[in-house]
Amino acid sequence: MRVLLVHSGNGVAGLSSTYTFVHEQGEALRARGIEVEYYAVIGKGVWGYLRNVRPLRRKIADFQPDIVHAHYGLSGMLAVLSARRVPVVITCHNGETLTPRGNFFSSIALLLANHTIYVAQHIHDMLYFKPRNYTILPCGVDLENLPIVPKAKAQEEMGLPKDKINILFGGAFANERKNEPLARKAIEIVEGGMCNVEWGKEINLIEMKGYSRHEVAMMLCGCDMLLLPTKSEGSPQVVKEAMACNCPVVATDVADIAHLLHGVKNSYVTSFDPADIAEKIQRVIDRGERSDGLYRIQALKLSNPEVAETIHQLYCKILHVEPSAAAVTANEAIQVLAFYLPQYHPIPENNEWFGEGFTEWTNVGKAKPLFRNHYQPLVPADLGYYDLRLPQVRARQAELAKEAGVTAFCYYHYWFGNGKQLLEMPLQEVTRLGEPDFPFCICWANHTWYNKMWNAERSVLDMVPLMEQTYPGPQDWDAHFYALIDTFRDKRYYRINGRLVWVFYHIADIPDAEQMMARWNELAEKEGLGGFYYMSYVDDVQDISNPAHQLCKDIVLSCKENITSMGKTVGMRKLSRFIRILFAQLLYIPFGVYRYSRVRHKLVDRRFADEDVIPVLYPNWDNTARRKMGATVLHEATPEQFYQHCKEVFALMRGKKNRVVFLKSWNEWGEGNYMEPCLRYGHGYIRALRKALEESLKDS
Repeated sequence: MRVLLVHSGNGVAGLSSTYTFVHEQGEALRARGIEVEYYAVIGKGVWGYLRNVRPLRRKIADFQPDIVHAHYGLSGMLAVLSARRVPVVITCHNGETLTPRGNFFSSIALLLANHTIYVAQHIHDMLYFKPRNYTILPCGVDLENLPIVPKAKAQEEMGLPKDKINILFGGAFANERKNEPLARKAIEIVEGGMCNVEWGKEINLIEMKGYSRHEVAMMLCGCDMLLLPTKSEGSPQVVKEAMACNCPVVATDVADIAHLLHGVKNSYVTSFDPADIAEKIQRVIDRGERSDGLYRIQALKLSNPEVAETIHQLYCKILHVEPSAAAVTANEAIQVLAFYLPQYHPIPENNEWFGEGFTEWTNVGKAKPLFRNHYQPLVPADLGYYDLRLPQVRARQAELAKEAGVTAFCYYHYWFGNGKQLLEMPLQEVTRLGEPDFPFCICWANHTWYNKMWNAERSVLDMVPLMEQTYPGPQDWDAHFYALIDTFRDKRYYRINGRLVWVFYHIADIPDAEQMMARWNELAEKEGLGGFYYMSYVDDVQDISNPAHQLCKDIVLSCKENITSMGKTVGMRKLSRFIRILFAQLLYIPFGVYRYSRVRHKLVDRRFADEDVIPVLYPNWDNTARRKMGATVLHEATPEQFYQHCKEVFALMRGKKNRVVFLKSWNEWGEGNYMEPCLRYGHGYIRALRKALEESLKDS
């Protein structure tokens, strides 16, 4: 599907103020597989727009769009005069109603268009002539570029005085419609003490003018509130952006502002009485806390991808295309989160347990083949036997991940309780140095560490505890959260719907998990982080019904145990795995060898199509380095086989809104579970994933 977006091009450097949100909407449509191009109208007034008819017709002839989508009434008039046999959609933003001439020409254009989108109901009510085919749909918010940053940090970055009450005015002072005089009157009342002000701080009213997109976000995070005593609006973007940053809002009751702010904490709708506005400003100051506007934005489904989905469905309806046959089934590009093992550096504990200088490479290098044509030992290629203490290694890993199409690393995180961590250095360094520039999130691998050794004398598998996983309770929850606070604040931390992604590896083992999750959300809100997007890892499909997993938004479903286990219950399957390993060690025969091509289908589950289930991809698995004869080996797990596996999983995801998959893993070399280049396959796994991802977009 091809869409041409028509919008005003009048303004500084040829770009109007409408360009930003039109461009964001266009990019969100592109992410859904739609071809999008733009036409910026240069010229003012009716006659200035009419001079663009011939150039726009040439653009339409060259691009041959399926839909022409114009923003604002005069652009819509131009579109219906130029498009001829191409369907036209017009989005009205309120400016159409401000003058009689604009109202008249816009109304005529809307009657001739195939469909009209109003960003708020009142715009439809104010037009002279009202089309029958219309939709109420506010413009979306770019949550990815509106991070929630701690207030103090934003103030420091933007140079905001900390000894004043900083109020961000929602527009340029010169814009009469924004009503700066009314804002000044309300502030005079507050400062004059008519509201019993005793906090003793001067109010600093800041004009929103000349800031970049990033700076606007920082201002919204750093200021005490947004003030918008506006006379008229469509569906004001600045209010939605303030909500996305959890910035308190005080605004007059026009347009859809009351609807947007309904139920939002520490945000208020006012009359045009300056005393009323002053009283609401005072309330915000007295409460001294951020709003929870981001939750409201999420509830209204006003993120750019969600709004783009609705618009895409509208396009399909106009073109009489079944949604199941359109790119709407593809949604956005698949997001690949790769589990990342931060083990490859010496630590005192491993030195004590296994000998000086021990790392995962020690086992990897000592592995021996168990049978003919068995690919062991595994030998890394480009990066060699690397040391994660080196930033150059971490930078090269990020480059390879980008090459593969990986979206983010999901670092295994080891917190054993009472402040005890292991292998924390790599992520701490990534946070401290601010590089590499690659997203990341965290999986809490909450389990006891054991040294699993075969005891030949007793013919048993000894499991010697090395570091016990403990759960001390509420105080430890807070200590755990604040140990990671700098990482959570990092702009690279991967988010879904504005929330920090956090994966529990064994959530069922955590006492009072629900209370812990609620406490962390409370702390995240206090620190201006916007809350968590919780996921639960499930390593056996038979365990998916465990109520503990239902506490999380999504389940990360691994199907590897379908290959190695028998039985219909979790207990029976664990017993079957234990018996297999026991006999392999006793008889010195590798019973756990499976040809990847023959068992590949067992790594896929029909539940991968469910919205709350996230698939796990497996390029390979061979933990001979750790388990020797008791190993599980996916034999001949070639890049070509992995490519086919990805295609099968991606096919089940068609039509899903939740486009996330996990990759297990990026660098678990001791498990023979890796994507990084090796001597035998080079960049094969990387190319295979990239190819499958690219084809998933084409197939949609």
